[in-house]
Amino acid sequence: MITHIGLAVVSAFLVHCAGAWTYVFLVILQRGEITFYEPNRLWLLAEFGMAVVWTLVGIIFLGVAIWGLKRRAK
Repeated sequence: MITHIGLAVVSAFLVHCAGAWTYVFLVILQRGEITFYEPNRLWLLAEFGMAVVWTLVGIIFLGVAIWGLKRRAK
C-alpha cells in the first residue's frame, strides 16, 4: 500500500517536471529561439524527445500506481 502511494507521488512529480520541460522545449522549437544556448537544433530535438518520453513513462507509472491502489482497496 505504501509503495503504491509513494509510486503515485513520485510519478505525479515526474509527469509535472517532464511535462513542463516538454512545453519549454516545444515553445523554443516553435519560436526558433534557442535561449538556453544549445549547441545546435539537433541537440534541442533530442532533449525535447527525451522530455516527451519521460512524461509518457511517468503517466504509465502513475496509471500502474492507481491501478494497484484500486486493486488493494477491493
